[in-house]
Amino acid sequence: QSPDRRHPVGDPTDQRERANLKIALARAGYDSPTAVQAYYGIRLLLALTFAVVALLIVPMVVPSYQRTATLLFSSTLLAGVAGFMAPVIWTVRRRLSRQRRIREGLPPILDLLLVCTEAGLGLDMAIAKVGDEVRATEPLLGEQLNLISAELRAGRPRASAFRGFAERTGVQEVSSLVNLLVQSDTLGTSMSGTLRVVAADMRDHQLLRAEELAQKVTAKLSMVLVGCFMPALVI
Repeated sequence: QSPDRRHPVGDPTDQRERANLKIALARAGYDSPTAVQAYYGIRLLLALTFAVVALLIVPMVVPSYQRTATLLFSSTLLAGVAGFMAPVIWTVRRRLSRQRRIREGLPPILDLLLVCTEAGLGLDMAIAKVGDEVRATEPLLGEQLNLISAELRAGRPRASAFRGFAERTGVQEVSSLVNLLVQSDTLGTSMSGTLRVVAADMRDHQLLRAEELAQKVTAKLSMVLVGCFMPALVI
């Protein structure tokens, strides 16, 4: 088969991969329309830069009698691979950091939404109000709430705007919150009651997560103490 028939233009697999990459970059904070192209370009540029730097540095560091073509090739290849994978590692770490900050800042946001809805504001107005209020203390969640508010003002359905929020963050707690809000909006139940239950549940999960981390401290500390004291005891 010809290459065009094996890989037709508009391959669904390639489109799916680019869509997944776009979502992953958006979760890391890179939501520009050209983020995917810039991501690929930076990876190639860093790979070439690292390879050229290694090709220049290795001859200056390694003596001439130990310098071989295999050494130059392997060091250049490893440097190129490191440069090619560096944006991947950076993006993953940034995404995990943003998700952790969103997860930790979500319960206070829900409390503010609960206060606004119980004060008589509708959910759309409450989202806009809380987004403006928390812009300084929780910039990530404030940005997401302002984006939801802008989408709602533009006429996007509420369920679609909420699901877009869950997709952009990739946080399990946000997905659960969105599902409950969509169900509550569809069935016509009280939003304030839903927010109260979800806020209490998230605080319980945060407490359990903190207790889990506290329980791990003993095991980690024992390994450090054994590693530091055993050489002294043996000596």
